[in-house]
Amino acid sequence: MNQHEFLSAVRAQLAGLPQGDADRFLDYCREMIADRMEDGLSEAEAIAAMGTPEEVASQLLLDTPTDQAAAPKSHRQRLKAWQILLIVLGSPLWASLLLTLVIAAVSLVIGLAAVLFGLYCAAGGIIIGGLGAIIGGFAKIGMPDLLFALAAGFLLIGIGLLMILGLNWLDGLLIRLVKGLCSLFRKKEASQ
Repeated sequence: MNQHEFLSAVRAQLAGLPQGDADRFLDYCREMIADRMEDGLSEAEAIAAMGTPEEVASQLLLDTPTDQAAAPKSHRQRLKAWQILLIVLGSPLWASLLLTLVIAAVSLVIGLAAVLFGLYCAAGGIIIGGLGAIIGGFAKIGMPDLLFALAAGFLLIGIGLLMILGLNWLDGLLIRLVKGLCSLFRKKEASQ
């Protein structure tokens, strides 16, 4: 199959589209074939690499927005007078509940972040204590004291590093929680 036959077959598959869109897609296919031929493929190899005309047309149609998706929203429902009155009169209740919910979510995130910060400080303190034990062990006179101080120091450093690894995992969990809360609020704003 040569390029002309291939493009004719693709055009036949795109019969339901407006002429301008079909021509634009065919120009795109011509460019793809030309690019492949510039890379050293023959015309037949370049066309074979594109796939069958049905596959190419279906992929082009999948990548094209439909008329409904491309068209702007034409009609929004208007609120009736009694609905507006109900919203206004109920605002002290629903506004305070919404504000309470937002404050509770922010407080939860801040509290969790403070706990994590405190745990990071504790892990840092354990690591510093381990370093102090190692350094202090060299100030001891006897060999058993030095060995005990070195063992205790390395143990403390290991515990501190393991704590930091666990806290990094908890950080990721907290970040996912915050992103989830933010996306929840964004979805609600987008739907309104």
